[in-house]
Amino acid sequence: MKVKKFLAVLLSVLALTAGAVFMAACKPDLPDNSAGVTVTLIVLDLDKTELYKKELETTKSSLYEVFNDFEELQVDSTSSFTGAFINGVAIGKIEENNFGPYFAEEKRIEGNFSDSTFIAVYHDLADESLRDTSGFYDIQYAGKTFYSSNKGVSQLPLIDGATYVLKLASYA
Repeated sequence: MKVKKFLAVLLSVLALTAGAVFMAACKPDLPDNSAGVTVTLIVLDLDKTELYKKELETTKSSLYEVFNDFEELQVDSTSSFTGAFINGVAIGKIEENNFGPYFAEEKRIEGNFSDSTFIAVYHDLADESLRDTSGFYDIQYAGKTFYSSNKGVSQLPLIDGATYVLKLASYA
């Protein structure tokens, strides 16, 4: 009995250690933007119609952190081991009624399993380690090349002068 208990404790300690090492290795390497950066966010629908575009100055480090700074957007996301992924984006404005301020949605793009769509994240960053090379490659928009991100938005760094694109895409 003592041997089984010892092995169970040993295996538990090893599992916890392995988990801690894995989590430390997966921690995003995000920049210190305390001095401020300027970034542009564009939202496109399936046929690349521009639904939203805004330049923003921020001290945030990741694309996910900056979403709250765009008051005209509401973003639905899901977490995974490579960071948060976007499920949908609502575009609207803050209005007020008898109950106070509320978000009035005007447009929405949303990934949907039944019609084989998802929200793809693209950027114009020079760092090739942030680009997906598995099949959803770059897009051309407004005379520029944007690269498919291999990171979720919580691990995608904000770099001064960069443009980030959220686009409804299809894998069908």
